[in-house]
Amino acid sequence: MNWLDRIVEKWNKFMEKVRFVWAATKDAFADVWRVFAVIGKCLYGIRGILISIPVAVAALLIASWGQRNLPEVVQITHIIIDRSAENALFGLFVMTTDLITRDVALFVPLVLTAFCLAMTMLSKRTLYPWLISVFTLCLPIVLYLLNTYPT
Repeated sequence: MNWLDRIVEKWNKFMEKVRFVWAATKDAFADVWRVFAVIGKCLYGIRGILISIPVAVAALLIASWGQRNLPEVVQITHIIIDRSAENALFGLFVMTTDLITRDVALFVPLVLTAFCLAMTMLSKRTLYPWLISVFTLCLPIVLYLLNTYPT
């Protein structure tokens, strides 16, 4: 067991030489960790604002794009319930077509997106209203596709 005692003795001498370096390194890493923890808490606190900014910018860009590219009158096909209509789907659903102006077609999704972004910034759970705002952001693009390539 003499060789094992020599290894332990050499290990202890080595640890005596590097102990102060280990302690200084540990303190430095603890300070860096504290800084990252504070930055993480701040970013977590403003996460609603951070994820809302790109969606708000995209909403404004899509609204300006829609102002240039959508026709003056946009056609919307939707399903209503009318029990007395002939040729109704399943006896009560009727597909109807309405015309709305371009401004309404752009303003309503923009307001819905703004409302969802406000809920994102005010909510503790930011993902659900943010996802809804992304879906409402796509409505002018869908209207453009449906009016350009009718079914």
